[in-house]
Amino acid sequence: MIRKAYDILISLKTVFWLFAATLLFMLIGSFALPAELAFFSGIDDEPLFGWLNANANITKTWWIWAIIGAIALLGASTVLCTIDYLLNRLTRSRLLLKLSPQVMHTGALFIMLGHLLTGSYGFKTDVTVSEGKTAAVGNGVEIKLEKMTLKLDELGFASDWSAMISLSGAGSAGASKNIAPSSPVYYGGLGFYFRSVDTPSEADGAPSAVFRVSKDPGAAWALLGATLLAAGGIGFLTARFNLSVKETRPRADGNEALPD
Repeated sequence: MIRKAYDILISLKTVFWLFAATLLFMLIGSFALPAELAFFSGIDDEPLFGWLNANANITKTWWIWAIIGAIALLGASTVLCTIDYLLNRLTRSRLLLKLSPQVMHTGALFIMLGHLLTGSYGFKTDVTVSEGKTAAVGNGVEIKLEKMTLKLDELGFASDWSAMISLSGAGSAGASKNIAPSSPVYYGGLGFYFRSVDTPSEADGAPSAVFRVSKDPGAAWALLGATLLAAGGIGFLTARFNLSVKETRPRADGNEALPD
């Protein structure tokens, strides 16, 4: 029974069917999500598994679980295929050509791991802070909005903005940093992104800012995976190009060399 399951998982046909199933469930989701916008409105504002746990409506989320299941099986198939190839079929001839796909497989697995970690243990939250005030943002970190710089258009609306913020906590030394919409700040394992501002009114006189704070524990793994995926792709193309040149190089007698 175990051997049969193993043979099924390492089969190329299984991989094709899993890819087809994943695309089908994604297609279903592309229609289901717009049809239930109110229900799915917060799915991008928190980690996936946290959102699924808080919105446990299987009749509306079944296609998401189906995608997760199909990707999990693809991951298991990739792991087993890579191990099987390295242990049983790898030879020294044309090593770069044979190893490059396995490096790409490993890169894809690290990308999956990165998304799994972020979807399980990450978080996102929006924090509103008035100038001169301090707010807690999570992970034991506090943010203080020291000074806001606003550029207003002729109608009085903010067209550009930046701010000086102070960050403290999380066992790290305090830091003062400049933040702008195109210049996020990273501190204590968190990312800070400038989302929007409220211009000062006559009543309060102080501007306030909205910061998106996120924790992405899978980012490093996803970056490693993307690097391996690119390196494997470059290695494979290089090996194929060198092989093509070698196979078409003329022999001493003037005829083209035949492939090995």
